[in-house]
Amino acid sequence: MPTYVWRNDRFIDKRTGEPMPVRDDNAICKPYICSDIKEYISPVTGLPITSRSHRREDLKRHDCIEVDPPKKPRALTNPRFAAKHRLPFGDEAKEAAANKAKRDAQKIKERLNGT
Repeated sequence: MPTYVWRNDRFIDKRTGEPMPVRDDNAICKPYICSDIKEYISPVTGLPITSRSHRREDLKRHDCIEVDPPKKPRALTNPRFAAKHRLPFGDEAKEAAANKAKRDAQKIKERLNGT
């Protein structure tokens, strides 16, 4: 998929310099524009990460991989398994997973702040 950049009052292909194909010259062109990431502190170095490129460089330099948190808390779905292993199930499990994620995040913040 080509990447287009704005040059001389029009979008052109970043690699080839060809203008972006438009079905109709009078049509409204709506390319997808992806915003950059919010600034955050690197857990490895403690330095601010201000862009995606800076993030990739930081991950590569310290031999790390990108891991995003899950969209929803993980929980058991089999009630028999949960009962057998004496683990929380259903809403109770989701709440326990969310609380664990909050505690983990707090520990990381404390380590970064040196407290």
